[in-house]
Parts: sequence; structure tokens; C-alpha cells
Amino acid sequence: MANALLIFNSNVKFGAWQVKTDSQNRCVVAFSAQIAADTDSESLGAVLKAVVVTADTVERKLSDEDQF
Repeated sequence: MANALLIFNSNVKFGAWQVKTDSQNRCVVAFSAQIAADTDSESLGAVLKAVVVTADTVERKLSDEDQF
């Protein structure tokens, strides 16, 4: 799965899949994008939509479930 996510990273315009540790010290992956603190609302909406679409697309490719 890690290699697949690295390949997905190379195909997105912004944002990236990252490995994080949750509160129970388990490794999880999350797609995130960094934005400037003064980003206007239209740009923020576009980034949020892109993050959701990207994460959902990969989730569908890797799983038969829609958990997130």
C-alpha cells in the first residue's frame, strides 16, 4: 500500500499522503494539503473539495468500503 500511495502522490497537484500516528500509537495514512493562513474562502473551498475527492478516490481503489 505504501508504494501505491507514493505513486498517487506523484499525480496530485497539491497535498500528499502522509503517515501519522493516532492517539493509540497506531500508524494511519491521511491525505492533507497545506494552505496559507490568509487563504480566501473560495480557495479554501477548492482545496477542501480536492482533498475530499482525492481521498475518496483512493479509498475506492483500495477498499470496497466507504469508511471515511
